[in-house]
Amino acid sequence: MSTLSLTRSPRYIRTASFTNATYFKLELYIFTGVIGDKPATATYTLNKDVINNETSVTFEINELVRDYYEVNFNGTYTSSAGQVLWIIADVTPFSATAVGTLVSTTFLAFDGYTNFKDNANFNYIEPALVTASAIQVLDTDYAIIPVNAEIAETVNFKLNGVTVSTHSITDNGNTNQKIQYITSTVLNVDQVDVVYDSGTRTQTFTIELIDECKYPVNKVVFLNKLGALQNLYFFKKSAENLDVKRDVFQRNLLNEVALTYDVFDHQSKNFNIMGNESIVLNTGYVLEAMNDSFKELLLSQYVWMLRGAVTYPMNVKDSNIAYKTALNDRLINYTINFSYSFDTINNVH
Repeated sequence: MSTLSLTRSPRYIRTASFTNATYFKLELYIFTGVIGDKPATATYTLNKDVINNETSVTFEINELVRDYYEVNFNGTYTSSAGQVLWIIADVTPFSATAVGTLVSTTFLAFDGYTNFKDNANFNYIEPALVTASAIQVLDTDYAIIPVNAEIAETVNFKLNGVTVSTHSITDNGNTNQKIQYITSTVLNVDQVDVVYDSGTRTQTFTIELIDECKYPVNKVVFLNKLGALQNLYFFKKSAENLDVKRDVFQRNLLNEVALTYDVFDHQSKNFNIMGNESIVLNTGYVLEAMNDSFKELLLSQYVWMLRGAVTYPMNVKDSNIAYKTALNDRLINYTINFSYSFDTINNVH
């Protein structure tokens, strides 16, 4: 199993000690495919001098890695070639008179992050790529769970404790296989079990079905804390808005010869008119166990909204969220403000 690096948080490499070291060279390889596709030339080469007669140094690599992701979503749940990366860090020590032994470290990189309380170089080793213990699914949709294919072995969807859809996980070693979106083959399931560790351990999630939908349902898909796509349903009232920005200048209408002007002309002229549409979505009632999902939505850098068969790139406008609990609020629902991630008037050059 590869060491997983969530690259929105730092990843530190502390080199082995080397007597009389003057500097260490880091050759960092960032690539997709199988591990054997390691490029002949390093993506980055860094030299770091030792200080104060130390015999080792520390490198931080994730800031360099993040430039190489290609995150996209068109309505189809796949681990595209650029959403998962291999990282190989080759470190060689040098002294004034000798070259030390190269030490190579390999990481599997997802575009996620760790928390402050996880401490440095935290390694996530759970099979499912969802942190909340409960998820919602529209009763006309099939349940989906993202898993790390290097850890997960079997995914079982259940209804009333009985397995109704089972899936074995295979991994061919390619980065486009590492995150897999396992989909139930039947509707209306209420639990999903992700089995791992040679069948001895299980990660379990509760599934709440949404079946009361007076309003049109908007499905929001976002890149979560663990670098996987995750769904949230907003099935209550929504409201759309248009925000317009414009510049104005005063025109000179006077015909200085005839000493007249056209009264149908615009004296105050608008120009550079640009519009951006936004939408306010309401979740309806959700489980308290889903609070982490809404936290990760606000912290996500990639968000989309599905309305029917159309997928829209979106941005979350809200900068804060008040967590709700059953004890304090009884019934929990959230209102989130989104803006479409493009201008209404096409200005793409």
